[in-house]
Amino acid sequence: MTEAVKKRIAVLGFALESNRFAPITTRADFSDCCLAYGDDVLSTSMLVPLLDMQGEGFGGAMASCCTFDYVPILFGTAGAGGPCEHIFFVEIQADIRRRLKEAGQLDGVFIVAHGAGITLETDDMDGDYFETVRDVVGPDVPIVATLDLHGNVTQKMVDNTNILISFLTNPHVDMTERAAEAANLMYEMFGGMKPASTYIRVPLMTPQVTQLTAAGQPYGDLVRAGQKFVGDDIANVSILSGFAFADTVHNGMSIVVTARGGQQAADIVAQKIANQAWLERDRYVPNLLSVDEAVSLAQQRQGTDNVASHNAVIDARVEASGEFSRGPIIFADIADNPGGGGRGNTVWLLKALYNADIKGVQLGVFFDPATVVDAFAAGLGNCFMACFNQKEASGYSEKYYAEVKVLSLTDGNFRGLRGMIKDTDIGLGKSCLLELGGIKIAVISIRQQIFSSDTLEHFGLKPREARVIVVKSRGHFRAGFEHIVPSDQVFEVDAPGLTT
Repeated sequence: MTEAVKKRIAVLGFALESNRFAPITTRADFSDCCLAYGDDVLSTSMLVPLLDMQGEGFGGAMASCCTFDYVPILFGTAGAGGPCEHIFFVEIQADIRRRLKEAGQLDGVFIVAHGAGITLETDDMDGDYFETVRDVVGPDVPIVATLDLHGNVTQKMVDNTNILISFLTNPHVDMTERAAEAANLMYEMFGGMKPASTYIRVPLMTPQVTQLTAAGQPYGDLVRAGQKFVGDDIANVSILSGFAFADTVHNGMSIVVTARGGQQAADIVAQKIANQAWLERDRYVPNLLSVDEAVSLAQQRQGTDNVASHNAVIDARVEASGEFSRGPIIFADIADNPGGGGRGNTVWLLKALYNADIKGVQLGVFFDPATVVDAFAAGLGNCFMACFNQKEASGYSEKYYAEVKVLSLTDGNFRGLRGMIKDTDIGLGKSCLLELGGIKIAVISIRQQIFSSDTLEHFGLKPREARVIVVKSRGHFRAGFEHIVPSDQVFEVDAPGLTT
């Protein structure tokens, strides 16, 4: 179907998952990750698959319905970090206002957001800039926003958009599909559909490790139950698990239901889902290993120590997995997850495994630009006395001195093949692979979590041959390691950190 008049659709976003306890996120942090204005927005690597008019995201879906032009405004993201520097956010809001006004008449606005942003002065960063967008374009222009399922929804966010659409998968592998859904619903609005939305915040903060959407997981079961309501009357059901570390009054699980069939239809469905979430709240209690238990498990895996586990959970999982006959195990250092604002450089697990003389360990990725500089100065194949975290301010990221050998030096650039980084260009900054006893440590200069085995392979490692893989990540790594490590051989470890 082709429209006689070309639609003009603005695209913008300012995305930050804010951990109140982490160091402040500055303009430089956005610039290091992504900060684009005007036409540069359309070539932003994160947005290209969403905006491609021949692709399967927003662009392809909208192009199949009507002819349209993008009006790129701005896009910024810094992944996850501390509260945004407020004066920078004020500048971003002013830029959004000015650029939208200069754009002239618009037919729609597509916002690629996160939903858990705060600044040093506002606890509702997303709601504030959504309000700016609505103020400029007026009440009649459709505004559709996609959100990370870790967003903390606010009434202001709901009031200043027509439709909010959250991801359905964790790890997040459905961003393109949700963008396509945004396009299809926006096109329905062009045709006269008037959405009605109901928002309920459930008084429930679920631990990050219980927010996976695999079969049998409580949150995944809730998301799938919500999708059964989607049909002629119900246009979208978004269930956001939330992000507790934002530490705001908006924390908690959010239910947002958008109906074609009127407000009552949305109200009924939202209440049913909220009731189910509350009744199942006890399913979200996490089950973590201590650092000592992780070491005991690694010793069993290594087979060089007759240490017996006194943890029933370990015993059961060891028995079920056939004494680890299927390859390596993964320790997820969940409290140091850069994807939740962690620094990606605590040394609790590193020290414990080294002191226990565990061999065959691959650890990645460890954020420490100063150590990378020292490794390049030492040179390939040489040893030097490393001071990990020599320039780190976070109290959890204590200094650690150790003599290491430089195994590889890289520019940190590669293209992802699996999981959340499939077909994505990745930049780790200058990076190195260091050897400390039986542990190989992939050290990077741009803070981020590990998403896939591709990252370790970039350093020349062979993850399949490891006994133990330690990841600085909470859960997004799973989609990129599932071809090597089954879910029953992934163990979440409870060490100190900013994302405990």
